Amino acid sequence: MELYNWLSKIKFDLKTEFKKYIYNKYWFRRIRGYNWFSFRYWWFNYLLWSILIALLLWLINSRNADTSSCSFNSSEKIERIKEDLSKCCECSRRDSIPPVDSNEIFLPADYIVITYQFDASGGKDLDTRTQIITPNSGNILGYCKKTDDANIHWSGDNIGLGVESVYIDLKAFEPDETITVLCKAFWFSKRKSGDMSLDIRAYKGGKMIKKPGDKYQFINEGGEQVGEIISFPKNITIRKGACIGGEKIGNVIYKKSNQTLSFEE
Repeated sequence: MELYNWLSKIKFDLKTEFKKYIYNKYWFRRIRGYNWFSFRYWWFNYLLWSILIALLLWLINSRNADTSSCSFNSSEKIERIKEDLSKCCECSRRDSIPPVDSNEIFLPADYIVITYQFDASGGKDLDTRTQIITPNSGNILGYCKKTDDANIHWSGDNIGLGVESVYIDLKAFEPDETITVLCKAFWFSKRKSGDMSLDIRAYKGGKMIKKPGDKYQFINEGGEQVGEIISFPKNITIRKGACIGGEKIGNVIYKKSNQTLSFEE
């Protein structure tokens, strides 16, 4: 009995001390205060929640209104852009560039240089024949032929190894004209493998001059090269020490209408 009373006393003392400890904590007192306030002024809680819900609904409606206004403005801008594009497309056909075929290379150029390239493995003294055949048929340039013609210029006769070249002034032709250049060649002195190549360069601006130290090649001064060198290999089988027509290499075709170059064997 005494033990039971003693344990009861200890339990009561611990409970009392714990309550004193808890009651002295500020957070416990604050929670009790909130509970008391909420119980006594319950209507204030309902009022506060009603205000918060109304504020949330107002914010949602305001956001939806802003989004609708933005969409309206965007639609107006899109329609305005469509109208501007339709006006832009009302251009004359002359100002537009026709589509480029798969075998055409876009080269917006003022000059093109056609170089007949040959070395000792192919032979010696390659004689060339170059002629503009459209839009008008012109003179044949080369050994024992003409040295110059309207809008096309020849470098001269190379009786050794290296190159012979011509350049065409594209500015002299009408915007919708197609310039076709017929290229031929034959070996005059010696033929070995017969291999040579037709190399084409395009230039924008400047002027064409003879290359210093190589009188058989033209270079551009003051302008810039457009694109890379375009090369067409060929094997020339004819060798004859005479003034002949030569073997056809192919046609170099430049269309000013869409500023493209192509090669046709």
